[in-house]
Formats: sequence, structure tokens, C-alpha cells
Amino acid sequence: MKIFGSTIKETIDSFQPRRHLGGDSAKKTERTITIIRLIVSVALIIISIVVREQHILASVGLLGTILGYWIK
Repeated sequence: MKIFGSTIKETIDSFQPRRHLGGDSAKKTERTITIIRLIVSVALIIISIVVREQHILASVGLLGTILGYWIK
């Protein structure tokens, strides 16, 4: 039974060298998606830090969303 999802594993795998014969374009697409995931996550963390002072519930909600995404 799997408790957590595969987002973290997919992220790690996208930066590992491919061991089988496959297209490099697929690997580049995986890396692009991974980089976009990381950029969006960092942007949301920065936003949650900025709004923390004024709207604590919004900050906690954003952090919960990020955490939920990465462990889904």
C-alpha cells in the first residue's frame, strides 16, 4: 500500500541519467516540468511569507497546499 504519492520521486527521477534507449526530448520535457514545479513552489512559499504578517490563515493555507502537492 502506497501512503504518499510520486511527485517527489518523479522530481528526483527527472534529473537522473536515463539508462535505457529513449528520446532525449521526453527527458527534457520531464526536466522542464520539474523546474516549473519548483519555481511555482518557491513562488508560493515567498508569497506565504509576505502575507504571513497580515493574513495568517492565507499563509498557512498556502503552505498546506504546497505540502499537500509534494506529498500527494
